[in-house]
Amino acid sequence: MENDEIKLPSKPPLVFPEPRVLAGVAGYNNKIPYAGLLSSAKCIFGAVYGVDDDGAAWLEKQLSDNPAIQCRIILMVYPACPTRETTLMKLLELQNTMGDRIRLAIHPVRFFAGHPVNALLIACAEGKN
Repeated sequence: MENDEIKLPSKPPLVFPEPRVLAGVAGYNNKIPYAGLLSSAKCIFGAVYGVDDDGAAWLEKQLSDNPAIQCRIILMVYPACPTRETTLMKLLELQNTMGDRIRLAIHPVRFFAGHPVNALLIACAEGKN
């Protein structure tokens, strides 16, 4: 990132990824701009491409660390993506053990070109965002 680029704050309201970051004209102050929001999060909604084992472990950690959090995520999979059978089985186990706290849907993408862009909405407890 160049010195003259815009540094975006890491506090709500927060769009991730921010279009200016994708365009290369801005950057976040922190590597993971939403990390500070997760302890007070009530919900994580989104669409995520190619979740791997690390992504499944991250999601499991969020659910373990914050018993109030609810997740609704669409998993986008495409040919040669990093999502493997073991990842899907781990996510299925997580969904089965966590009950209504997590709902996942799989959406196969037949043709994929370009770079995948994940979209997350993190809604926090009242007064935190």
